[in-house]
Amino acid sequence: MFSLTELDHGPGVRLVDFHPSHWRAVEPFDEERVTLSSIPTARAQEIFDYNAVAGPAYTGFIDGEIAACFGFAEQFPGVAETWMICDRSVYRFGRLRRFWPPLDAGLTATAQYHGWFRVSATVLCRFPAAVRLLEKLYFRREGVCRKSSPTGEDMYLMARLFRWE
Repeated sequence: MFSLTELDHGPGVRLVDFHPSHWRAVEPFDEERVTLSSIPTARAQEIFDYNAVAGPAYTGFIDGEIAACFGFAEQFPGVAETWMICDRSVYRFGRLRRFWPPLDAGLTATAQYHGWFRVSATVLCRFPAAVRLLEKLYFRREGVCRKSSPTGEDMYLMARLFRWE
């Protein structure tokens, strides 16, 4: 069975299979905290429990500390959606430079293994750091989903397209 945990991600960077308890250890950005706090705790737990088994999901560590939790949900054959919650520390002290290359390699390997030609994501319009991270991962903005967040805020629809030979 395919797993990103088997790949070499560079010194101090490792991926493990996501467990729902991991998200509680993440200190999210204020933008994500507002969104997460709008979801009742029991419902949030159900969502993360589901995401742990619905599709491939991982927790990334840098130097032993959680940097992000992320995963995928296949929507249709060839099409998936990704989700991610980053710890605010991932953007400090150059940690993102160490994390995004294995994240990109993992995204590509997962998409290729599953035969996905499209992976989409939604991100709060008022969260430029998350938009930049997705753009570094070759996602492009496709439009604005009006009032689509749990708090009723606008979100960008972003997607990355793949070509497999």
